[in-house]
Amino acid sequence: MFKFLKKIKDGVLPPSKKSIYKRLNWLSAKLDWMAERQELLFWFLQMNPGESMQQAKLRFYNNLGKEYGHFRNVQLIILSIMDFFNDVCEKNNLKYFLWSGTLLGAVRHKGFIPWDEDADVGMTRDDFNKFKKIIENHPRYKLVDFYEAGIRHHSCGRFSKLIDTKCPYQIYLDVFPFDYENVKDHDEAAAIYYSKRKKLEKEIWKKAKQLGVKQESRPIKDEYKKAELDKIFDKYVPLKQEGSSLQWGLDLFRAPYIRRWLVTGGGLLTAPIIFEGRKFYAQENYLEVLKLSFGDWTKLPPDAYSHFHSEYFDFDDNDEELEQYVKNEGLDKWEK
Repeated sequence: MFKFLKKIKDGVLPPSKKSIYKRLNWLSAKLDWMAERQELLFWFLQMNPGESMQQAKLRFYNNLGKEYGHFRNVQLIILSIMDFFNDVCEKNNLKYFLWSGTLLGAVRHKGFIPWDEDADVGMTRDDFNKFKKIIENHPRYKLVDFYEAGIRHHSCGRFSKLIDTKCPYQIYLDVFPFDYENVKDHDEAAAIYYSKRKKLEKEIWKKAKQLGVKQESRPIKDEYKKAELDKIFDKYVPLKQEGSSLQWGLDLFRAPYIRRWLVTGGGLLTAPIIFEGRKFYAQENYLEVLKLSFGDWTKLPPDAYSHFHSEYFDFDDNDEELEQYVKNEGLDKWEK
């Protein structure tokens, strides 16, 4: 019912009978209004004397606690990969920033969002290429390119995952390259991005069909097929990396919206941020980034009332092999 109402609200369903849709739109708006006030009341009840609502929200999220058991083991393995990534970047003066839900988790939960099972970081294109070169022959950690090519509408993209080859499961850190652009506002950034994306998508889908690339997102083992797709992706990456803002890489999967991330004349500025008790880095203006990414990032997520577990990993919650790996590697030391 609610999905149906959302489709009406978003204009997906054509109004065959205007009066019915008008009433349903009114009902949808009324339900939204009631939900907002219900959440507002919830936060008022959380407030302590002399505490602002913002303080109450952050205290609430910080006190949610960590995940447990198997799901937490997955997070600990991701965290170990993040430690390696951070160490390489610090030693080689490479700048990066926590991104998306990982940044949100750092600010709101001081670590993983309890129901989150992945982590994302962003880098400038130049530092991304340097990082790729530095760990090219690393005996344990590997940066693997994943491809979406001609799979479904708007899905084509190339993105990288940092994996620990010693781990019995392919658990990873997503690493996304960003490009510098000279644009005056978000509208111009979006116009440039989507005009280029249309051409890229057309070429990729055509080439994917010729190569017979299977319709799934994964690494491509055939070096020839990989090279052919890389030629197209690389053609659209700006060779001259300069500008007043950072923008989602054109070779990444299509973004639902484009926002530019302002930088100064000296380039990307980052600042330390605590995540799971460790020091990582975020864009210096990370609160502005959060607002652009999520709007009101203090709101309760829509699924927080129903479940806190991801359905992505098809693992047994009592998987002894994974638990043993975490213990053998000492990854549970931070839990004690």
